[in-house]
Amino acid sequence: VSIHVWWGPVVEDVVQRLGSFSSSTMREHPRGMSFVHIVTASARLPDAEARGALVALSKRFENATGPTAVVIGGEGFFAGALRAAVTGLWLAAPKTMPMRMCGNTDEVAAWLPARHLESTGVVIDGGELSKVVREANIKID
Repeated sequence: VSIHVWWGPVVEDVVQRLGSFSSSTMREHPRGMSFVHIVTASARLPDAEARGALVALSKRFENATGPTAVVIGGEGFFAGALRAAVTGLWLAAPKTMPMRMCGNTDEVAAWLPARHLESTGVVIDGGELSKVVREANIKID
């Protein structure tokens, strides 16, 4: 499971770096990988170039990507706009990847382990996943 925290603007350069990282990491995990994207309150909506790069990235790694969870906490206009942007990206992404939008990391811990096992044959512990995020002190809102 690869955990990505989006602290700042989602721009094409950042997406390209994510692609380079994913390419090298996925070679080490031939059964596939699952992803957790945590979008913090300091992140910004992706611009058009970044959205295009994210869709291209999802298509590029379609066969090696397991379930993907996106955590967007908070309420109000900004959180709603981020959720809408992610929904738009999912509509353009390959349908072979199970995806879920979550309001907190506990939702990820409840959803991801069973799907990861189905996709990769590898067992992960939801409690450990939550612990890793808590110990990193990641605040989503």
